[in-house]
Amino acid sequence: MGRIATVQKENLQRLDDDLDILKAYLKTEHAPKAAVEALERLTVEQHVSWKKAVDQIRKLSR
Repeated sequence: MGRIATVQKENLQRLDDDLDILKAYLKTEHAPKAAVEALERLTVEQHVSWKKAVDQIRKLSR
C-alpha cells in the first residue's frame, strides 16, 4: 500500500503541475473560460478516480 500511495501522490502532483502550466498558457492565449474549466474538472476527476482505485485496492488487500 505504501508504494501505491507514493505513485498516487507523484502522479497527481505531476498532473496538477502540468495542468496548472497548461491553464496558465491558455489564459495568456485568451482561450475560452470553458477550456480552462474543462481542465479543472479533469483535475478533480483524476483525484476522485485515484481515491476510488486506492479504496478498492485496500478492500481487496484485506
